[in-house]
Amino acid sequence: MCTIVNLAPVRLRKSILDVLFVIFFLFVFFFRGQLLICAIVATIVFAGTSLIGVPYPVVLATLAFLLESIPYAGPFLAFVPAFLLAYSVSSEMAVQVIIFYLIIVFLENYVIQPKIMGEVLRTHPVKILLAMLLAANLFGLIGILLAVPFMAIMRIVIRFAWNWK
Repeated sequence: MCTIVNLAPVRLRKSILDVLFVIFFLFVFFFRGQLLICAIVATIVFAGTSLIGVPYPVVLATLAFLLESIPYAGPFLAFVPAFLLAYSVSSEMAVQVIIFYLIIVFLENYVIQPKIMGEVLRTHPVKILLAMLLAANLFGLIGILLAVPFMAIMRIVIRFAWNWK
């Protein structure tokens, strides 16, 4: 990293190091927020599957925690074993699990993730949601993965450029 900074003019090196330092901590906060989202969803999955009566709620919650960081595919991959376990008990339980996981996906995408990411990145949740929707329309899955970190990095770079002398 220092080699890249050494390529810059001497008068800009401190500013570039400052920007890189802030971006590094931004990623730390971003991943901390992702872990918190995974933990919240896993807790909800444990509580919901326990209430519904699905076998192995701890295993389902662990799967939800591990797969939650994969946008769109993760919640679906966590849903499949819960559905199969519920269907092995009864079709009514399987329908309850379908409804439960649809509610989880809605809450995660439109409430939990924008709120948590907004808090850890100090950005309004509506901006997070709009950035994800715009990136999804423009770049698909890759856009969704990179929307929030890219938005935060651009905010930092613009702030440093604006205050740069």
